[in-house]
Amino acid sequence: MAKLEQLEREASEPEFLGEYRVVRTLGKGSCGIVKLCQHRRTQEEVAVKIVSRGELDHSPAQRKRTEAEIQTLKEVSHSNVCKLMEVIETREHKYIVMECLRGGELYDLILKSGKLSPEQVFRYFAFTYAAVLHLHNRGVYHRDLKPENLLFDSKDRLKLCDFGFALTKVGPGCTVVTECGSPHYAAPEVISRTAHIPIQAEVWSLGVVLYVMACSALPFDGPSQHVVLQRISSGKYTIPPEVPRRLADLISKMLVVNPRERITVTEIFDHDWFQERYLSLPAAVKQDIEKEKDGGNRRY
Repeated sequence: MAKLEQLEREASEPEFLGEYRVVRTLGKGSCGIVKLCQHRRTQEEVAVKIVSRGELDHSPAQRKRTEAEIQTLKEVSHSNVCKLMEVIETREHKYIVMECLRGGELYDLILKSGKLSPEQVFRYFAFTYAAVLHLHNRGVYHRDLKPENLLFDSKDRLKLCDFGFALTKVGPGCTVVTECGSPHYAAPEVISRTAHIPIQAEVWSLGVVLYVMACSALPFDGPSQHVVLQRISSGKYTIPPEVPRRLADLISKMLVVNPRERITVTEIFDHDWFQERYLSLPAAVKQDIEKEKDGGNRRY
């Protein structure tokens, strides 16, 4: 009880959050502030999301997202998924302590560089693919795959973050109806609010992410959200001619309107574009993928 009282007292002070010294604010989202902090004893840097219990009480949707993120991160552990360190709960706040990813967002890198190299496209997609395989084989679906939710650590390793829309403990073949995530990256069956299988919808989102990596642009865009949704529903887009033929072929197999005709997760691994560069991956990444890939070959 004394520890909780101490945490409540320190929450009102800008210098400390429990055992962590506040360095600076990293950002502010719809459900909390994220602070860069340093552990008093170990000096380890972490990112602490501070969520007000009062805000959660007034917003059931935010409470559900926060609980989903915590539950998901407790259940998964993977080198390409942002690590949850601990959750500290007090009367007034939840402190979600996560590893600090100082390398920034993939989205910012694409904006800054203008265009990723072929080697970067494959490497960053492989990191994302490894994380998604791991999640799917544990019945977890991120449902908000996009470059803004892919962050780099200090070793240029890409990690998947923000699990506020995640589904957990979803069995093979189970369908859902919920519309969620970012419209530009959502599959046609998601935006139409029809019953769909999450693993198939995530293949589409992965395809959009891969397109953005390769083309530095969105495949489905327009002057309004209505136009964007129309273009997603029709599945009409163009791939620039400079995109390598095998990469363009993989994208075209992922961005198929009919989810049952879409390439499966394991078929992505077997595709020529993936295989021709696969040996260039670090051994640890290949080991992660090979351990998980057979669980993704499911069409339902």
